[in-house]
Amino acid sequence: MDRTKVFPGAILMLLAAAVVFYGPSLTATLSADRAEKASGWSAIQWPFPADAWPQGRAFHCGVEECGMEINFYIRPKIGFCDCYRGVSDDDEIDRVGDLVVLSERYAPLGAGTAVDLGGIRGRARHFAVDAPNRTKRYAIGIALSRKCDAIVATVVGDSPISNRAEENAFKLLNSQEIRNWIETIPQS
Repeated sequence: MDRTKVFPGAILMLLAAAVVFYGPSLTATLSADRAEKASGWSAIQWPFPADAWPQGRAFHCGVEECGMEINFYIRPKIGFCDCYRGVSDDDEIDRVGDLVVLSERYAPLGAGTAVDLGGIRGRARHFAVDAPNRTKRYAIGIALSRKCDAIVATVVGDSPISNRAEENAFKLLNSQEIRNWIETIPQS
């Protein structure tokens, strides 16, 4: 038996087994990791404790790329959106958003705005967040509806989110890689 042919074949078998075992989440993760490097974002661990919803993806962008230190968190909430109206008003951001993982004490800094992620529509709104034993933090709560499912994202910084940081966060949210990841999420 020629060992030079067996070794590459074994590697291909292991790779095929990984793709079958991990499914589309593996390819989506690998694809999104490439997007992060190109845009100044780097993947970080999901920092929040387990709750009723699955863990999502977490990213960090530094001062050089985003003008300030910010984190970006995104995850699905399957079956947790108004199936008929979607995220149509600011109250819906409060209801389905993830600001509560930062603190129970948060307040809007103004009215929200409509957002569109390639046909997935929703709203975004700026907030001030008071957390015990921490200085005030600032966040943008983003809630998108895909039929009866919510896709929620939260942008967090230690100072008010600058225009440059917000633009970079929405570039990440609108990246093909994040859209591909959203497409791999099961729907209700």
